[in-house]
Amino acid sequence: MKFFICLFLYAITMSFFGCVKDTDFDQLDAVVFTPEIELDLIYFDLDAGEFFDEITNTARFTVRDTTALEFLDSNEITGSIQKIDFLFDFNNAIPRTFEVDFEFLRMDNSATYTTGTVVQPGTTDSPTNTLFTKVVEGEDLNSIERASKVVVSVTIPAADAALNGNLTLQSKATYFIEY
Repeated sequence: MKFFICLFLYAITMSFFGCVKDTDFDQLDAVVFTPEIELDLIYFDLDAGEFFDEITNTARFTVRDTTALEFLDSNEITGSIQKIDFLFDFNNAIPRTFEVDFEFLRMDNSATYTTGTVVQPGTTDSPTNTLFTKVVEGEDLNSIERASKVVVSVTIPAADAALNGNLTLQSKATYFIEY
């Protein structure tokens, strides 16, 4: 019991002689946090049949999908993002080339930023992998920060009822933030 009392008194005594007298709390404003946040952005798996309307027997040349960008809606994030790295990974088992456009839009559907790529054709036996990366900084970054959603448009040059295969996309965005 004496041991614990001595240990307790020693701990209290040492706490009075801590190392706080040389601490410069004015340097606290100079502390910068730079987290990197990696988030999934868009995912889809398009069957070749989605490019052909069997009821009207006509091709659908463009398929669109909209994704909300809820991460950018945060007031704490806006203005703190220093850079965004986008990675779009396509796997094409359809024997057609695709044009893929990404359009970042405000709530009123006005465009703030656009970019796009071409996906090379593949086959069901030998799918083609296409990687598209985009680094966004500076003025373009301000445009993306104003967006509330992104619309992906996938355009095929020709389609018919016999077309088969799938086009998949997995993507992520890495946000480099500075607080």
